[in-house]
Amino acid sequence: MSTRKKTTANRPYNFRDQSWCIDNGWQVYPVIDRDKKFRIAIRRNGIFSEGKDYHLTEDGVEYHTREQVGEMAFNTLKQLTEYLPEVYYQIRKKHE
Repeated sequence: MSTRKKTTANRPYNFRDQSWCIDNGWQVYPVIDRDKKFRIAIRRNGIFSEGKDYHLTEDGVEYHTREQVGEMAFNTLKQLTEYLPEVYYQIRKKHE
């Protein structure tokens, strides 16, 4: 019996979840690891910090952020993008 994690989500795409994440500064994007697998990376305030670890705006507002790479590995970018609605839902549910 295999103990492999399920890498597909059954959650349909929900624009409201994605829009909420964007409006609240969550940056969600794919990264490639050294094994040539795709993983989901997330940054809180990543949109406000322009994807950097540190950003100072002209108004003097400081944004600190760091990249968190998920544990799940996907063989193709298509598999990863099919799983994104679940990620957006989980972020919104946890932080709303």
